[in-house]
Amino acid sequence: MHILTKSRDEIYLVYHPDEKIEVGESLKIVDTRENRGLIVQVIELNLVDLPGILEDIVRREAIRTRAKIEEITSHEVQKILVDIKNMKIAKTKIRYEIRNGKIVPWSGWTPSRSSEISSINTSELIKSLDIVGKRNIVAGINIFDGSDFIVNAYDLQGINVIVGKKGTGKSHLAKTLLLGLIDNGAKIVVFDINDEYSNLKYRIDNTKSKYHDKIITLEPNPPKDSKYIPLKFTLPYIGLEVFYSVMIDVLKLPEASAATLREVCNDLEGIKALNLNNLFQEIEDKSARVK
Repeated sequence: MHILTKSRDEIYLVYHPDEKIEVGESLKIVDTRENRGLIVQVIELNLVDLPGILEDIVRREAIRTRAKIEEITSHEVQKILVDIKNMKIAKTKIRYEIRNGKIVPWSGWTPSRSSEISSINTSELIKSLDIVGKRNIVAGINIFDGSDFIVNAYDLQGINVIVGKKGTGKSHLAKTLLLGLIDNGAKIVVFDINDEYSNLKYRIDNTKSKYHDKIITLEPNPPKDSKYIPLKFTLPYIGLEVFYSVMIDVLKLPEASAATLREVCNDLEGIKALNLNNLFQEIEDKSARVK
């Protein structure tokens, strides 16, 4: 593996097809003459696209369709020619600089083409960057070196989006992170429309998992013989504005009826405890007075 060229913060590496490199893998480029180096991450893999190689491929294809030519070359030479055609390029992004044995932000320095290039163990890199973390969730395995793929529970605070094509494991990753958050003492509310998460209380053999008592399943209107606990929100908890929005936007309450409902709620709020039972009673009383 050697440096082919550099453009801004990207370095292109040319390597033999027998060398195994994966997108996302981290590599170390060390210039031993300067005792300095870079840490780069592979972001794209391609075949070497050189004019001589393309010309040879086109020429051979054109000749193959018009005439039969037997090329006599030794096995060693033939193998070299095949290898040259299949040489690959790894497009990498510069992430850090190595200076005096320490990992520091990149200063713009560029290594020479004679630099030594090697892969970096993921766990070693995390340790060197001092980002080990105290609340780690094992979300999978790195395909580069077999080490654990770690997600820090602290990094999941705020808005997180899991994207990917169908069948790529989005739901599996979400459940793995959910159980990891539970292990770290987090409290989570899941709106489980398709009832995908209640089974996390059980193992594959249908015995209780260690999460059985930590996962509580709620349902808005469970039948009497249901294993689920009723999900209820009090009217004071959700507030009148949310209640109005549900009645109008979800249940499509007409505007005239909505105005009457708001009036009843405002009157009720000042004289009685605000709850659905009192609200229904007040509406009935109001209807009786109108009649």
